[in-house]
Amino acid sequence: MPKDEFDFEDPFELNGVALMTDEDTSLAMAECFTEEFLRLGYNHKQLLAMFRNPHYLGLNMVLQNKGEAFVKQVIGDVFARWGRDVVWPAPSAPPERLNLCEMPDAFVPPAPEPSAAHTCTCGSGDCGSAAADAEARLPVDPFGNPVPPLHL
Repeated sequence: MPKDEFDFEDPFELNGVALMTDEDTSLAMAECFTEEFLRLGYNHKQLLAMFRNPHYLGLNMVLQNKGEAFVKQVIGDVFARWGRDVVWPAPSAPPERLNLCEMPDAFVPPAPEPSAAHTCTCGSGDCGSAAADAEARLPVDPFGNPVPPLHL
């Protein structure tokens, strides 16, 4: 049997089965996931981010059904069982969105400084050498550092 094909007759093929139940297993599932990732070295903020990530179906389902306060309580309880403290940051007001149209100079990088490596030999201070002109025309990154030219 080829490796990539699924065989329904193979007794060793891994199959997932959903069982319908009236019991709410959210707490046990959240505790199990939290303890597993705690033991792998994740901290409480990373775990909360995983609960918020919709790609982690089980974790995100608990967050959607029970809420963030429940998830934080579960994370805190599991960490306490393992002797680790959890301190959640105090809730604050959401940050204001920046309107870049009103701040035209907010992200304008500073002009590059003249190169100390270029010394003018003509004595005028403005000899217009190709090296100085090329360096002055280099684009700059958001931190003001010159971006080297790419030769593809």
